[in-house]
Amino acid sequence: MYKTKDMFLGLFVCAAFFLNATLYANELTMLEKAQQEKINQKYNKANYYYFKILSKQANNEDALYGLAHSFHCLNQNDRALIEVNKLLSINLNSENGLELRALINVKNQLWNNVLSDASLLIEINPMNAQAYAYMDNAYSALGNQAASDEAMKQYRKIKVMEENKNVDEL
Repeated sequence: MYKTKDMFLGLFVCAAFFLNATLYANELTMLEKAQQEKINQKYNKANYYYFKILSKQANNEDALYGLAHSFHCLNQNDRALIEVNKLLSINLNSENGLELRALINVKNQLWNNVLSDASLLIEINPMNAQAYAYMDNAYSALGNQAASDEAMKQYRKIKVMEENKNVDEL
């Protein structure tokens, strides 16, 4: 009797693992398809795949970012902000999410929001040159030339370091 239960339990665990692995593989395939459609600038097709992934796994960070970025590429920044904010509610440390939200806020001229996102980006990664570029834009728009100059100085410093690293790798 116990052998039958153990065998049934073993089969159940194997079936559950296989089903989970299959679902993950399907989501990965859909994510790859979505990314390919985005590369081909077929954003609505990409969104179809992103929505399909999110219908099964609402907290899929890759799909949320892809959907937000795709909406941004379609100039649907209000929808992009909704999706990127969902992503950041799951993972406040998403560099891609923070960079995208900062970019959208630059376009919307929401300078204090830009500074907030750029500051978070720098806390997460002090070598994020793009965060300093966003700070430069925001401080310049707000009329704080000294802070703008300092942000640009940091941006250039990081870019030089990146260039030197790339040369060293050759």
